[in-house]
Amino acid sequence: MEDSNEEYIIKYDENEWLQKGDWFKFPFIIEGKNDKSHGTVVEVKKLKIDLTAELLQKIKEELGRRFAPFILNDEIYLYFNEEKCVVPKPDIIEGTRKEIDIKIGNCEIKGWWAYQLAGYNKSYYGFNTFRRGRLVTVFDKIGLTNNQEIKQIIGELEISGVDITHDKKGWVKTSDEYKQVEERLMEYFKEYEYKPKRLLTGYPASKGKVIGTVRQVNMFHSGNMEQEIKKVNKGDIIVTAMTRPQYLIAIRRAGGIITDLGGTLCHAAIVSREFGIPAVVGTNIATSVLQDGQKVIIDGGEGVVYEY
Repeated sequence: MEDSNEEYIIKYDENEWLQKGDWFKFPFIIEGKNDKSHGTVVEVKKLKIDLTAELLQKIKEELGRRFAPFILNDEIYLYFNEEKCVVPKPDIIEGTRKEIDIKIGNCEIKGWWAYQLAGYNKSYYGFNTFRRGRLVTVFDKIGLTNNQEIKQIIGELEISGVDITHDKKGWVKTSDEYKQVEERLMEYFKEYEYKPKRLLTGYPASKGKVIGTVRQVNMFHSGNMEQEIKKVNKGDIIVTAMTRPQYLIAIRRAGGIITDLGGTLCHAAIVSREFGIPAVVGTNIATSVLQDGQKVIIDGGEGVVYEY
């Protein structure tokens, strides 16, 4: 309670509930509260199922994303298996973030958008949309046309004045307010549509679209394999004649792969699918056409490399 040093806790034990089947038998405990403590704390622990580290991380990120406005404002603290849930930071292209503040009658759209650094699945872009601080949809494509798939816009939008569905998992798209908001966003993003120049084509080895910086990697001709590996930073595009197992350390950091040689069953194609990154192989001319440090867009599903 406000201006109180007391902390109110309901402790729920699954085994006890299974025996009694009565929610009202759990004690309502009042404990001393530190004056500096405030907000709501939610803890999930002592689960009866084993979770892999990867699944645990995904759950923490999803909880952090879903309750982001409350976490960022210190209104709620979430712990899962005693690990604090934080709001995941999106990987965005530096300098592309823009704020949005649009009013349409009784509706208002506030938030931000940017081009994401790397999109490993073409559907993982769009907006997390909120209403009164509550997450409504994720990867919502409201206001985006197919041209945005190339550069993969992401962001967060707080939308007011538009009704949500009864299950609170979506917007009422048939409402006049939603249509007005959608139309206004499409008008806003029209100037940011991007129709890139095609640089080269090859075999579509691994699906996905990604923007990245070209890193020419030639481990076997340079004479310094360690130095070639260090050249590749997170999100970079490896451009090489062909990959081999020695490239794996660099591939783990890469956003995509482009090769001169190979087909859909070559080493680059197989490892790119395993790591979930886009790849275009068998271009014949990638190492001679693309320059180190050049920004490009890979469409691994179509087998095309575009100018950025």
